[in-house]
Amino acid sequence: MSFYSLIRKFHPSKSKKSVTIDRWIFVPFDQISFYNQLIFPYLTNAEKSNLDLDDKVSTLFTQQQDSNSRANKRESICFLFVETSAKPNRRAYHKQKLVLLLSAMRHFAKQLGEMGFQILYQFSELDYAACLLEIKNEFAIHEIHCLEIQEPEVAQPFEACKWMKFQPNNLYLCSRDEFREIFPKGSKYLHETFYRKMRIKFQLLLEDSKQENKGKTISYKPLGGKWNLDHENRSNWKKADPIPYSQAWVKLDEISKEVVELISKRYPKSFGSLENFQWPVDRKEALHWLGHFARNLLIHFGKYEDAMSIEEPYLFHSLLSPLIHLGLLHPYEVVLFCVKEYELRYNTSEEIPLASLEGFIRQIIGWREYMRLIFLENEMNYKKANSLKHKNPLPGLYWGKNSGLKCLDSTVELVIKRGYSHHITRLMVLSNFANLMLVDPHELNEWFWIAYIDAFEWVVTPNVVGMGTYADGGICATKPYISSANYIKKMGPEYCKSCKYKATGLLEEDACPFNALYWDFIGRNLELYKKQGRVDFAVSRWNSFDKEKKQQISLKANQIRSEFQ
Repeated sequence: MSFYSLIRKFHPSKSKKSVTIDRWIFVPFDQISFYNQLIFPYLTNAEKSNLDLDDKVSTLFTQQQDSNSRANKRESICFLFVETSAKPNRRAYHKQKLVLLLSAMRHFAKQLGEMGFQILYQFSELDYAACLLEIKNEFAIHEIHCLEIQEPEVAQPFEACKWMKFQPNNLYLCSRDEFREIFPKGSKYLHETFYRKMRIKFQLLLEDSKQENKGKTISYKPLGGKWNLDHENRSNWKKADPIPYSQAWVKLDEISKEVVELISKRYPKSFGSLENFQWPVDRKEALHWLGHFARNLLIHFGKYEDAMSIEEPYLFHSLLSPLIHLGLLHPYEVVLFCVKEYELRYNTSEEIPLASLEGFIRQIIGWREYMRLIFLENEMNYKKANSLKHKNPLPGLYWGKNSGLKCLDSTVELVIKRGYSHHITRLMVLSNFANLMLVDPHELNEWFWIAYIDAFEWVVTPNVVGMGTYADGGICATKPYISSANYIKKMGPEYCKSCKYKATGLLEEDACPFNALYWDFIGRNLELYKKQGRVDFAVSRWNSFDKEKKQQISLKANQIRSEFQ
């Protein structure tokens, strides 16, 4: 049975129009969550238990409910889903990204329909707002409810839709108002400040706090004595620890198979491969991945967090980001699950290092939330920011053209195959090389947005335009994150061992291109480093070169930029 035949039995009757529907709720592709506070109030305790919904998550994040909604009968509630070609026609998104979005939406709609709700699943060529307007007019709907939409490109067309009633989005951990309290207007953004506030807010990894009379807290002490244990997480992978990934991948069901066929036929020119799509598409599968990570991978996550490998490209990373972004998992339940596993194994032979747990929690409650809020608070700046004035086009190697650089070619090959690579390859290989090549940061951002399965506007733009290229002028990073081949050799020695270039060379013909590009970048941006008060090793080393060597480096770097375009 096709999905359309399956889902249409849950559609409201057109003949009755809106008479039988008391509440219409729009569920975008990134709000497919049973924690969604427009859905959660209608669930029975038995359903919450069957869905493994965490009581602590629901208590903290589903408080702002419309008490009247619980009085409505299920058959009088209609959830709206829009599957539009406008989004994939806008960009040639990775095929597996399209499969994940559509299959997850379809599975969620089907599950809600089987729970007794009415479902209107619309296929359209219009954008979301225009499609919902058609539905509104067809069914004479007074208002449609939805959580606040996080992706500006999707949200913008709704600005004129007064009939859309948006509620605070409870699928994130920090509101914009909270963020503004932490960073009042004119103050400097610091991730460490934000991260500590979130640790205290959620009482995570804290020892007993010191208190004054009447229970007023005056100080908190982090578990282990330090807030940040990142200094312990910088080992390269020496193949000493096995990586059990095979048991985590999932198999396609009939709904996903139909979506794969649809994407293959409708978007053959979209980026990436459709072979071996194995991402979770519903809550049950997502929870399985979370359990697999916490029980099998978290123990070594921290130690190898920054390591890179060709043989094991995912190493001990969770690969949970796309599932959290879509709503299949709530970020707080992910953290609680991992804390519980840590506590269960504490003082045993399988104890999880505190540095692993802290490093993972920092990514979820710290960096993810921090970057989203920085982007939303500085959206217009990020859309045009280019502080280093880089204008070169993105090299063809990012689309699959062989470069001879093993680190780049193997990473791009993985992205084509899976739509994913972990954060260090994104930052220190792909973004690093593009920045050294003086690539327009917005071209690079567009590529990441297209190529990565977990890339949405609010998360990809600040990470690429900010952290990855320093194009935002230092809003979220203290300096450009660049390196020569030395860092890549240290953290990903497999790359350099099998590369045609030599990691230690500079001006020689077979010298790694990263090296000349790196020193040329330093030379080009001396004023920037001086303004920041950063006269570090790299600047001192550049200043020690004589005039002729500086010219040779500059010439070599320009030749490389020309050759790789």
